[in-house]
Amino acid sequence: MTSLDDIKARVCAVIDAQADRIVTLSDDIMRHPETGFREQATARRVVDQLRAMGVDFRDGLAKTGVRGCPGSRGT
Repeated sequence: MTSLDDIKARVCAVIDAQADRIVTLSDDIMRHPETGFREQATARRVVDQLRAMGVDFRDGLAKTGVRGCPGSRGT
């Protein structure tokens, strides 16, 4: 059985491995803000990054929402 600490460590390792990609996406979103429920370009950027990392996702949630799916394999 995997402990909570093991899961947290694995999540942190994946985040650390993707840090440059995450920061770049964040900076891009900050430079190109979109107002509520019109975040079409932002949603596309998030989907593109999740797809590039091999993370399964659901999009089109509450118009522009995107959610990474637990258990999917990112690189």
